[in-house]
Amino acid sequence: MALHSLRNSWTVGKSTCLCEHVDCATAAPPASAGLVKSDGFAQLSEEAFVRDFAGDLDADRAHALSAVQGRISVTLFASRTTQAAWRTKPTWYAQRP
Repeated sequence: MALHSLRNSWTVGKSTCLCEHVDCATAAPPASAGLVKSDGFAQLSEEAFVRDFAGDLDADRAHALSAVQGRISVTLFASRTTQAAWRTKPTWYAQRP
């Protein structure tokens, strides 16, 4: 993957990273680095959840949400989407009378 310098930032594909301390082509996103895998499922470690997912919440709320977070199947990380859900699944929304 080619990196192109852009005034002290790095461009990877179409996104631009402004960090100078990591190589964005090889660095794992922070939340991915905190994934804990077990029995075919994964979830964020408490530390990663609080830091990377709930960083704008007060500490008690962030820790409580970390304790009840759902797990995700690890197969989803390697799977490819074959059809956009919005094309085939109906949606509903509330409308003012």
